Amino acid sequence: MRLKFEIYNDKDECAGYMLLEAYPEELHIVWINVHETERGKGFGSKLIELAKSYAKLKGLSRITGFVDTSAEGYIQRKRFFERFGKLTFSNRALSFIILP
Repeated sequence: MRLKFEIYNDKDECAGYMLLEAYPEELHIVWINVHETERGKGFGSKLIELAKSYAKLKGLSRITGFVDTSAEGYIQRKRFFERFGKLTFSNRALSFIILP
């Protein structure tokens, strides 16, 4: 099942969103985006917290995702996900696991 979580700023404007796939045992982050003007304000962390709450509510054991190590902005993405879970490297991709 595909899910979309959105987060709004204090002006009721969409500050960012996250696309996820729900599987029987896990929630997989397909895409996460915080609009450029809203970065550094905690919206990305709040989206992760929404995903963690959903996973816990549904009894899912983990949240997973991948970051392409050759993509622009890789270092910033790596630092972001390091705050939330375990990271592993494989074939030009950084995979992560976040426990709810």
